[in-house]
Amino acid sequence: MIKVQSHFMKNIYTLILGMVLSVSALAQGTIKGRVTDATTGDGIIGANVVIEGTSTGAPTDLDGYYSFTADAGTYTIRVSYIGYKKYTKEGVAVSADQPALLNIVLEEDLGEELTAVEVVATVERGTDAVLMMDRKEANVMVQSIGSQELSRVGASDAAEGLQKVVGLSVQDNKYIIVRGLGDRYNVGMLNGFPVASPDPDKRVIPFDIFPSAVIQNLDVVKSFSPELYGDFSGASINIVTKEYPNDPILQLSLGVGLNTQSSFKDFRLDPE
Repeated sequence: MIKVQSHFMKNIYTLILGMVLSVSALAQGTIKGRVTDATTGDGIIGANVVIEGTSTGAPTDLDGYYSFTADAGTYTIRVSYIGYKKYTKEGVAVSADQPALLNIVLEEDLGEELTAVEVVATVERGTDAVLMMDRKEANVMVQSIGSQELSRVGASDAAEGLQKVVGLSVQDNKYIIVRGLGDRYNVGMLNGFPVASPDPDKRVIPFDIFPSAVIQNLDVVKSFSPELYGDFSGASINIVTKEYPNDPILQLSLGVGLNTQSSFKDFRLDPE
C-alpha cells in the first residue's frame, strides 16, 4: 500500500512539473531584428541590444542581426554602440504567438570624439633571445653578452663578462687582449662613443670600472664596418648601459663577514 501511494505521488509531481515548464515556455516570446547604419545601410557588428534595466539581450552578428527570448510583456529596448547615438524604443510587446520584429537604424554621434590609443612596448635588450635576433640581422661579425648572461655567469664587471667572449683574454683583470693583439690595437666605447682611458700609458679604458649592474649588453665587433671608427685591428668593444628607469628603484643589501681563523677561537695577546 505504501509503495503504490509513493509511486502515485511521484507521477503527480512529474505531471505538475511538466505543466509548469510548459506554461513557462508558452509565456516566453522572441525579440529579433537587424541593426543598420543610417548612412550606409550596412549591418552593424557587435551592437548591444538589451531590455532596459535588465541583462537580457544579445549582440548583433556579422550582418547586424540579433535575436533573444524574453518573458511575455511590454518592454523598453535600448541599443548602444561606440561612435553611434544611443537608441531607445518603448512599448515593445512580447508574446508567445509571434516574435516581436524590431529593426533599428543607428545614427553616427558626430559630437563624440574618440581619443587615440597609443600602445607603447619596451624591449628588454639584455636578454639572450633579443641579442641573438640582433646578431642575425647585423651586417658585421658581432658577439654580444647581455645583462641576463652576465647575471648567470656571476660577472661583477665588464672585464669579467668579456672573458666569456671567444678570442678575448683579460690582462691584470682589466685590460683586453683580442687574438693576441694588445692594448694599442683595440678600442673601447661607451654607448657608441669613444672613451678616453684614465691611464695615460694605456689606450683602452680598464673595463673593470664598469659594474655589471649598469650594463645592458657588451658588443664585441672584430670586423670593419662604415659606421665604426677604423682605428682598430683587434676589436671594437662597445659597452651599452641600461636605460634610465621610469619608476624609482630601491635596492637594499646586507652582508656578513667572518674570519674562520680567528672567529669563535681562543687566541693569546702579547702582554707587552
